[in-house]
Amino acid sequence: MKNRKVLIIEDEITFCTILKNYLETLGIEIYTADNGQLAIEMLTINGITPDIILCDLNMPIMNGEAFMRELVARNIDIPVIVITATTDFTQLDRMFRLGAKDALLKPIKNLDEVKVTLLSALYPEKNNLTELMGEELHQISTLMQEHTQDMLTVLKQLQPPVNQIINNYRINYRQLNEANRFGLLLDLAAISDSQIGILLH
Repeated sequence: MKNRKVLIIEDEITFCTILKNYLETLGIEIYTADNGQLAIEMLTINGITPDIILCDLNMPIMNGEAFMRELVARNIDIPVIVITATTDFTQLDRMFRLGAKDALLKPIKNLDEVKVTLLSALYPEKNNLTELMGEELHQISTLMQEHTQDMLTVLKQLQPPVNQIINNYRINYRQLNEANRFGLLLDLAAISDSQIGILLH
């Protein structure tokens, strides 16, 4: 996530500092505001352009919900993730209706949760690709189970003959039967001139 920019709107100084320091270790450029009004000014007057916003709900001057309404009114299209300790889930529901992408509830014991949530919001196409790959793998697995015998027949046909002579070398193939390894072993032996003569006849 290097070279990404994140705006943190949080009035709790200690938590804001911890979050800021963590995200900076990921190579992210951080802006901070302690209320929604200051954040709006930073976006509209100072002209900052964050890729994503982490926003608390309960703050002085302008809370998270009022901030979201301002974003909508001003047609500012930046993904918002709510980070809050609220137990008022109707408030969270209103945030989602206003366009918030996700929410994290405090206390956040593992800051890697923030990283995962940011990645999910910044790169939604990767999540879709993962889901599609999962579906494809499931379909392949189902087909393999349904057609196991047919596949075994094809694989046997693709196997080389037990004995071959290539460039005056006799090659014997042996199947590996060990549980932790699979494949073929090759035994190579040079063919004498007399053996070559017999083969030519």
